[in-house]
Amino acid sequence: MHILTKIGLIALVIGIILAGIGFYEFSSLVNEMEPVIELHCAQRITLGPYQNYTISVSPSPGRIIAFAYNSTSPIDVTLPSSFTNSTSPSTAERVYLSPTGDISGIIEFHNPSNSSIVVYYILKYIEVSTIDVYSLAFVLLGGLLFIVGLIIAIIGLVIGRKKRT
Repeated sequence: MHILTKIGLIALVIGIILAGIGFYEFSSLVNEMEPVIELHCAQRITLGPYQNYTISVSPSPGRIIAFAYNSTSPIDVTLPSSFTNSTSPSTAERVYLSPTGDISGIIEFHNPSNSSIVVYYILKYIEVSTIDVYSLAFVLLGGLLFIVGLIIAIIGLVIGRKKRT
């Protein structure tokens, strides 16, 4: 076996291990997001024709603010500017994230129709620990090391086969 193949395989294995550690640590953040994405324990409100409903968003430094809602009919929603849509347009449920918890403001629902609608929503403040940040770095570093190791191993195999002939 060519030396480059050995180096590539070692880098590949280390990359898999680092990414595995990162995914394991990152799963805690995913577990925090699951109730938001699936609207577990969501608040339920009924909005009459042309009625509004507001939710206060208070500052919470060091946290991600997650907001999700679903409604029985189309509804107008106004959010603070730091929220970004995290769902595809084809889904009925909408999930919004604010990467910084240093915001305040209101979320406002407005029923634009002349019939009542039901809205389910959840607003959650998620703690982002340094482990979550490091776990993302582990996943990225592990993925990069995996790809580099794979390329080096392939180059080593090609060079090793050329020397035998």
